[in-house]
Amino acid sequence: MSDETSFDVAVLGSGAGGLAAATFAALRGARTVLIERTEFVGGTTALSAGSAWAPNTRLAVGVGAKDSPAKVHQYLENAIGNSSARSMRETFISRVPEAIHTLLDETEVQFRAYPKHPDYLCELEGSTTCGRALETLPFDGAKLGPDLALIRPPIPELTILGGLMVDRTDVGHLLSMRSSLGSLRHVLSLIGKHALDRCRFGRSTRLVMGNALVGRFLLSAKQAGVEIRMNTRVTGIEPGEKTSFLSLEGGETLRITGGII
Repeated sequence: MSDETSFDVAVLGSGAGGLAAATFAALRGARTVLIERTEFVGGTTALSAGSAWAPNTRLAVGVGAKDSPAKVHQYLENAIGNSSARSMRETFISRVPEAIHTLLDETEVQFRAYPKHPDYLCELEGSTTCGRALETLPFDGAKLGPDLALIRPPIPELTILGGLMVDRTDVGHLLSMRSSLGSLRHVLSLIGKHALDRCRFGRSTRLVMGNALVGRFLLSAKQAGVEIRMNTRVTGIEPGEKTSFLSLEGGETLRITGGII
C-alpha cells in the first residue's frame, strides 16, 4: 500500500461538521482526507444562514452578554430534555469556547456576535438575548482561486441582482439607502463589486452567511493540508481495531490508521 493512499483520518461529507472535523484533525497534525460525493462542498450549510450556536466565547464578552455555563445548561435542559445525554451537553458547553477560539486564532474561520441576537427559543428559562449565536464574517471568495467553483451556490431567495448575497447588515443599508448617504455608498459599493465579479469570475465573490462559512472552512482546510476528494462515493467500510479501509467507487482503497468521521 503506497503512502498516497494512507491517511490518519478520513472525513465523509463536507458540510460544516465535516469541514470542521477535517480542519481540526489537520491542525493537530493528522494526515486527513475529506471525501465528498457531489461536485460541491458545503452540503446544506452552504444554503443556510451560517451561524454557530456557541455560548460563552470571548465574542460574547465583547457584546456584553450576561451568561454562564449554568444558564446554558438550564436552557438546553428546557429545550432538549431527555433527547440527548446530559454528558454530551456538558462536554459541548465546556469545550465549545476553546473550539471557537482555535478557529479565530488559527484559521480563516471568523465570527462576530451581535448586541441583539436572542436564542431561537427565547421564551425558555436560561435563554439570553445575545452572545450565543455567532454569525460568520463576510468572505472574499477570490482567495480560493479556482476552488471558488467548488462551493454550493446559495439559494436565490438569499440573493439579489442575479447572485449578489446580502446579510442582515446589508439589508439594513438597503432599507436606508434613500435616507442615508452612508447606506447609499454601501449599496453602490456592493453593486459595483458584484458587476466586476460577474465579469471576472462569472459569479459574485463576496460570500456571506452559509457560503461564507463554507468558503472560510474550505480555505482553512486546504491551508492545513487536508486532501479533498470531490465526486467520490464510498462503496464500503472495513473497520479494524487499529486500521480501517475505505473502498471507493472505481476500485481505489484508502488505508485509514486513525479514525473515520
